[in-house]
Amino acid sequence: MNKGFIWERNCIQPGRNYIPDRLIDTNILVYAYDTSEGAKYDFAKNIVKQIWQDGGGVVCVQNLMEFFVVITKKVTYPISISDAKIIIKEEQKHLRCSRGVIA
Repeated sequence: MNKGFIWERNCIQPGRNYIPDRLIDTNILVYAYDTSEGAKYDFAKNIVKQIWQDGGGVVCVQNLMEFFVVITKKVTYPISISDAKIIIKEEQKHLRCSRGVIA
């Protein structure tokens, strides 16, 4: 895996010991929904699916904003604004959102 796509850190959560949180980069989100990217699409889609199943995923609001712009305007086959909004709502259900960057 390319360094920088997912950052892990240990954090303490109520009722749990040290749990790794995984900050998901914008590129992973874009590739997970950009079907024109072939192997990158498959790889990223599997990563996002695994994080949804395992929990511990974190995404910054800035990443979601960047994802929205890229997936609706800059990829080979842009998706509709309404579809992008649905995807973002789904990501928010499965990932913990953070307003800032996790140190």
